[in-house]
Amino acid sequence: KMVISLLLTEDDIAPLFDGAAWAGTQLWDAAVVAISYVHRVYREQMSKGLRVIELGCGTGVPGMCCRIMGAQVLLTEQPELIPLISQNVEDNFTGDSGILAEVLSWDRERCAENLRQ
Repeated sequence: KMVISLLLTEDDIAPLFDGAAWAGTQLWDAAVVAISYVHRVYREQMSKGLRVIELGCGTGVPGMCCRIMGAQVLLTEQPELIPLISQNVEDNFTGDSGILAEVLSWDRERCAENLRQ
């Protein structure tokens, strides 16, 4: 059982309408298909601690499903959505260091740092 919140504070809502971040507040059909595919094809590798980076994870559901299968997961997203994702991770994986939520950054230094984790 996974608990997922889509609730945002009033201060968090306004920036969503200023760009594309609103798309990260939905669970898309493609995410459900991806979860099914990953479970079917990579379940064994996940159970052995496969490292997964979910780029633009939105609510974080696919990455959290990967963590349930045993993968080490880094969820990434725009700064406006990190509080929502962090809350979903905390609600489902309290004290679990195998899943992290970080701001998505495409600069070389930050990407290298994320890959080393």
